[in-house]
Amino acid sequence: MSDDKSYQANSGHALTIKGMEPPKNLTFTGDDGRKATLALDGESITYSGDLPVEESAKKFFEVFHHMLKVEANKDLRKLLWLRHGCNITSLYGDDSEMQCNKCLIDFKRDTPESIKKRFTQLGLDKAKKEIENGGKSLK
Repeated sequence: MSDDKSYQANSGHALTIKGMEPPKNLTFTGDDGRKATLALDGESITYSGDLPVEESAKKFFEVFHHMLKVEANKDLRKLLWLRHGCNITSLYGDDSEMQCNKCLIDFKRDTPESIKKRFTQLGLDKAKKEIENGGKSLK
């Protein structure tokens, strides 16, 4: 079999064939020789080249890029979900979910920025309650 760089989607995750690494760039060549390169390794897709990319294709590539990012961060998200400090009885993980019912974070879907913002807010709320409680530590 050839060294084909093929990819497939499975349950919203980008999978590589034969354990290959996900692509960092995709390059397309038109019949007239013009090319378009899509860089997938950043926070967002960047397009370069002289081959125009149709708007309908851009949406597809955005979804594909998101799937690559989710797959790359899946293990880190799972570790954060399991070890973020809330009691295990607050964690919901059925059907591959990663949610905390106590701090109300969805570790599978929330962006890193929104998770960080929620952790910051939870810390500020705890500090405020501790100050209101006369400086006594809250558990």
